[in-house]
Parts: sequence; C-alpha cells; structure tokens
Amino acid sequence: MTLPCYIYSRVSLEVQVEKTGLDRQKSMALDWLSKRPEYHFKEAIIDDGRSAYKGHNLSSGALGEFIKRCEYGEIPENSLLLVEAIDRISRRSVDEQRELWRKLKHLRINIAVARFGEKVFRWDDQFELGYDIQLTVMMDLAHQESKQKAERIRSAHARNFGVTKSKMCPYWLKLNADKSEYEVIEEKAEVVRKVFQMKLDGMGADSIVRSLRKQGIKTSSGRWFNVGTVRKYLKNERVMGWLRKSTVVYTDDGRTERHPTNQVIKDYYPAIISEEDFNAVQMSFKKMTSGKRSKIANPLRGLMECPKCGRVMTLSNKWLRCRGRASFKDCDHTYLIAEPIFDAFNKYMRKIISVGMKGGGVNLRDIDSKKHEIEKLSNERNNIIASLRYLPDEASRQDAGREIEHVNDKIASANLELQELQNKKVGDEVDLNFDLNSEAGKFKVNAILCSVLDKVELDDVDCEIFFKNGNSIKISYVLMKGLAESEDRMKNGEPWE
Repeated sequence: MTLPCYIYSRVSLEVQVEKTGLDRQKSMALDWLSKRPEYHFKEAIIDDGRSAYKGHNLSSGALGEFIKRCEYGEIPENSLLLVEAIDRISRRSVDEQRELWRKLKHLRINIAVARFGEKVFRWDDQFELGYDIQLTVMMDLAHQESKQKAERIRSAHARNFGVTKSKMCPYWLKLNADKSEYEVIEEKAEVVRKVFQMKLDGMGADSIVRSLRKQGIKTSSGRWFNVGTVRKYLKNERVMGWLRKSTVVYTDDGRTERHPTNQVIKDYYPAIISEEDFNAVQMSFKKMTSGKRSKIANPLRGLMECPKCGRVMTLSNKWLRCRGRASFKDCDHTYLIAEPIFDAFNKYMRKIISVGMKGGGVNLRDIDSKKHEIEKLSNERNNIIASLRYLPDEASRQDAGREIEHVNDKIASANLELQELQNKKVGDEVDLNFDLNSEAGKFKVNAILCSVLDKVELDDVDCEIFFKNGNSIKISYVLMKGLAESEDRMKNGEPWE
C-alpha cells in the first residue's frame, strides 16, 4: 500500500505564476516522486503570490491551510509533504523554520526536498548530525538571501535620496544655502492654498480660473491661469510633501520613457496642503458631471429614481422628469417641479443624515479622503503588477512581490477604517445651511447625501429615501407649495421645458 504525497509549490509574484515558476517546481517534484514507488501523488498545494519571508504562506496561505487540515485529521499520518527546495516552505529565521519543521514532525508528517536528493525526513527518524547541519545551512541561506535583498533596497533609497537635495523642486519652494532642505516661498504657496480652498468650497475649475483672473493672480511664469493649469495644481502630490520615484522604461522602438512607480517618499518636501484636504479634492473630481448645468442646484444628482418604472430621474430646467416617460414613452409618472422638493431635502437634511449614519461624530470629508486613499492604493498595486515585466531579474520581482503584499495589507486596513467612518453620523458641528443655488452649496449637499443614501424614489405626493445602511423613510409633499401647480400645468399641456 502506497502513502499519499502532497506537492507544495510557492511563488511570491504574479509574474512567476504567469511564467514557469510553479510548473518548474511541480515538474521537479513529480520527477522525484517517479523514483519513489512507495508514494503516490495525492494533491498539489499551491501558494501563488505569497511571501515566505514574511510568513504569509503560513498565516493566510495554502501551506497554513494544509497544516490546519493535518491538525483536524483530514491529512493522514505518514503523508509526505514534497517541495522543490527548503526556501519554498519558509524564508524566515532559522529558529522559526525549525519550529515549523518540529510542528510537522509532531503532526507525523514526513518531508522531502527534491533538490536534497532522495532523502525523506521521516517524523519518527532519529537525530542525524550530518543532515541537521545541511538543513541548518540551507535554512540560513534562504533567510539571509531575503534579508540582503531588503537591505539592498534600503541602501538604494539612501543613495538616491540622501542628505543633499536636488535643485529641481516645485515652484513654491527653494533650496537653502547648504542644499540640505527646502524652504517655502509663502507668496507662491499661498496661491496654491487659495486654489485648493476654492475647490474644497465646491467651485469648479472654470469658476476658479475666473476668480483668479478677477483677482489678478497669475502663474509662476507670469501667464493667466487656465483650466488645465488649475487641474494640474490640484493633482500635484508634491503639495503634500510627497516625492514619487520614477523609473526609465525602454519602448519597443528604442525610445525611453519615465514611468511613475509605487515608491513614494513622504515628507521629502515641506507640505503646504494636508493629506486629508488633498484626498478630499481628488474625490470631488468624481462628483462633477459633464454637460449643461441647471440653474437650480441638484442635491440629489445621481440618486433620483422613478418609483413606477425604476429608471433614473433627471433635472431638466426646473423639472424633475422620469426617463421612462421622457425618452421611452412607457411610463406615466408626473413631471415634478424641482425647487420645492429640493427645499424639502434641505429642510429635512439633519433628519436624513441622522437616520443614515450611526455612532459618534465624523467629518464627511474624512470619508471622502479615506475612499480616495483606497483608490490610490489600488492604483498603486496595479502599477506594480504592470511594471513586473520590465524588472530585470528574479530578485527585483520578488522585492516587488513583497511590495504588493504590503499594499494589500494597507488596502485591507483602510477598508476597515472606512467602514468605521461610515457607521458614524455627522456631528452637530457640520454646517447644513447651504445656498442651494451656489456652486459650493451644490457640491456640499450632494456630497453629504451621496455618502449616506442609496437612492431616492420621487413619487407624486411623497418620496421614499433608501439608505446605504438598509434603513428607509418617507417624506410627504402634502403641505409643500408647488406640487399641485406642477400637476395642473402638465394637465393643461404646458411644456415642461
């Protein structure tokens, strides 16, 4: 009767998965198994994109799951765990690797290393000094290799970003006499702060340009601001003090291009804008919509839905109309006058928010900031993965793999923090008295409602508000002036535009 053999393969990078890393390991293991007829292949256990240096293959990977199955009795005693090399199992310190081997021995699991020859380390074997010394040396080499790579990265950062600063810097900064620090040119930095504050107040790029020109404020080169320049200011990470490293990439036609990487040095420059305000501005770009703007501020942009046909409702001039009626002609929902309905939402804003959020107080700008942080981390992870094919050797790819794992940890932590923020409510210190006809009011009201509402079904006499936390409430229009007038005008055939 033969014993079951479990082949374990691991790579720490997606690029190795796409190439031959896992295939090579499995092929070598199967070749070893063909020479040992007392074992039969039972199952392949694979960790793709898991680090053995940080122990992720044990804490959240397939190897850790295999050990749990051994503890639960799902894996029979005397089974064989076969790997290509010792560093596939672990690259941690020698003591930690020995502890893992002792645990497998205690679970009565045999271990074989294909590169070690035909030797099988049986759980009931007596101590053999020669094999123990070889194992110890191989364990230490695996750990030292990963440790040296980490130290090389740190040394490279020290060389590239040492004490001496570059004279190339943002225009609102200047290099001091000994070239060791940057100094803020307050007059120029104040212009940047003014642009950010206007954006945070809800102004669009066009409005900001008009305001700057009206005040006679020009760019550092003496030209008038335009929309492109304003947006360039608002998206510049260096206002937070960040320096993002770039790498040179050779294109297929022989040209070179500089591509930004995921490596960021914070506090490299003096910050003139807080990270929270910068993230809030980036989120505000997503709330802006293209096309002609209504003269009436729309606090429900992107939330309105017809209760009869389920299609979206839009604001056209001063009317709220169902797309099913306006475009498809298959819905009889009444067109509604927008202004009294929007006034209702302004009136009941505090009640709506208190139902939509729970817990203590939180600034909604913090929620937007955290969402943008998650988005940036996701883009950072995608950039690392996209750059893998440009890396010159396996050591660099393994380093990038560890960066991917680190970013994944950050994303998980940020999502938990976002959930905590969303479970809180807006405190009394939040100012809800907005001018709905202003750019600032339009942005702020819509930002608040989008953070707590899933959708709003607008009916003839009332509306039903659906919250992201699962609650729902109704607000009646019975006592609101204007709704009857809306219905009468439509019956008389008066145009809605």
